[in-house]
Amino acid sequence: MKAIYTARGDGLGTRMLSALYARILAQQLGLPLKVIWSPLGGASIYADYVLMHPRFLLEIFADRTMFTNPNSDLRGDILTSEEAAHLRLRSLYYSKTEILGLSRQELPAALDEAEELLYDFPGPLIDFMSSEIDLGSALSSAWSQVNWSAPVREAVAAVGTRIDFPTCTAVHVRRGDILDVVNRGDLEHLVNDGMIQILQRYTPLGAFFRQIDTSALSGDILVCTEDEDVVQRFADRYGRARVASSIGLDLTENQRAATDLLLLSKARQIFAPSVSFFSHCAATVSGARLTNTGWDLAASLEEILAFTDRSDATRVRQVSAIAYAAASRLVAAQDPGLAGQFRAQAALFDAGLSGRMLGEHAPAA
Repeated sequence: MKAIYTARGDGLGTRMLSALYARILAQQLGLPLKVIWSPLGGASIYADYVLMHPRFLLEIFADRTMFTNPNSDLRGDILTSEEAAHLRLRSLYYSKTEILGLSRQELPAALDEAEELLYDFPGPLIDFMSSEIDLGSALSSAWSQVNWSAPVREAVAAVGTRIDFPTCTAVHVRRGDILDVVNRGDLEHLVNDGMIQILQRYTPLGAFFRQIDTSALSGDILVCTEDEDVVQRFADRYGRARVASSIGLDLTENQRAATDLLLLSKARQIFAPSVSFFSHCAATVSGARLTNTGWDLAASLEEILAFTDRSDATRVRQVSAIAYAAASRLVAAQDPGLAGQFRAQAALFDAGLSGRMLGEHAPAA
């Protein structure tokens, strides 16, 4: 083993948090850190996405290193998937049962000479990382050395002139890529847990409003989103002077993602979707209080389906059936009655697709 590698094929928060833990491990073992940067995986529409694509890496980072550090080994040289194709990488996540309890002295010997360790999980996976290291301080230190591009740093500074970071409440409202998948993703992806993932990550605006209204927080509100209408809704409710956002700044999609992640990490309180490694990353590196907003599936379904492209009536019915069936699966164990209501609604839109989602087979002819 000559280096520690890190790679993820999903969003920026998961990539960064995995890289931060990989950097801590590399430092402990005295090995170089290498970062493999891949395009987004998952839905077929991501194939031509600009977001997270290696071609646009320099929109996020100042150069092809992830960190600034006097020790060049810890800067995290960034490779594309093609440049790393020759490597024999051993997934730490899938090897964790064999590696979990090893000491820092034993770990290098656990790999074949030709293997490199791939840190591919956004959390500590080896016991000594939690027991022998002050992870909070190590993560904070590594985060302070991220090699952000100049436009990202300038955007954060610009928002900082309008809001008091140490006392503000941040809200992470994810919309853009979710609605793209709903409107452009193939139905097979939505059936095969794509819609489940959407409902797990989508939070209706009303749920965020309730969080703020019941929190007794009176400071500024930082809205991290790619949707201008979302920012306007917050401004209408709480006053324009109290609300700040990166919306309105001249940023690319990648620059906005990086800017919002860095902005979230400066808040004292973060209200996030039910599942969000983006917000989790920001809270982990900063110590901010993270509140994952609870599901409100009925409201989520109403908002998501309202955003569905209405130009194709057949697809609207199909997406609606998949969405209600997915909601039924999500609440089946906790609320059978509500699951039954969602199941019945799904069948009204498209019984065949509903049955596939719910594992129900059509009767033989």
